This record gives sequence, structure tokens and C-alpha cells, in this order.
Amino acid sequence: MPILPVSELSDIDYEVLKYIAEMKIVSIDELKERFPNMNSLKYRLEQLARVERSKTPPYLPIVHSRNYIREHYYHRRNEFTYFGFYQISDYGQKVLDDYARSNKSQKKGSFREHILFPLLISAITAIVGFIIGRLV
Repeated sequence: MPILPVSELSDIDYEVLKYIAEMKIVSIDELKERFPNMNSLKYRLEQLARVERSKTPPYLPIVHSRNYIREHYYHRRNEFTYFGFYQISDYGQKVLDDYARSNKSQKKGSFREHILFPLLISAITAIVGFIIGRLV
């Protein structure tokens, strides 16, 4: 199954990524405690941690894969033992930084569109009305 594209990440996925990034290394139990009502947590973690694997046995994970988080595991004789700990990957941190910058830009644009411009238009209208009132 292919790695989840950035365009398909939801706000909830970004919340999970942000929490993992803040904690540095986090256990599945800590994540369950932080997101108690998230029934899809395990599935989300699987999607965020998905890695590309080599095409030949023993199908080891590709080191520079574009996964968002790393799942800690032990590999021995073609067997993987997962420890239930996660940390943000370099790619995941980049995607999280891009998302934060994008949201900040959107908030600035929203402030201009919804607050600043209407105030300016109201002020200009009041000034023009005042000037016209004086002339008449």
C-alpha cells in the first residue's frame, strides 16, 4: 500500500504529528491518553508510520522513506518486533512546519479580509460622508 500523500492528511493527523513532535518519543499508551476519543488512532499511526520497503527479501524498510513518523522496532531473522514507541521523522517535521506556516499565512489573510479592510472602508465612508455633509 502506498504512503499517505500530504494532500490527504487531515487536521487530526496534524494534531497527532504535532503531539509526537513535542514529546520527541511517545508511547502508544501516551497517545491513547492524549487522544482518548479517537477510535481511529491505531489506523492513523499505521498510515503515518508506513514505510517503503525494499522489493527483495527480507523486505527491509528503506531508510530515506517519506513516512511522517518512525515506529521503533527490532529486526532479527526476517522478524520485526515493534515496541509501540513513535517519534517524528525528518520528513514529518518538514510537513508539520509547512502546515504551520501555511496556517499562519491563512490567518493573516483572514485578518486582512475580515477585519482590516472592512474597518478601512468604514473609515473612508465616514470621512467622505463628513466632507460631503460639510459641503452641502
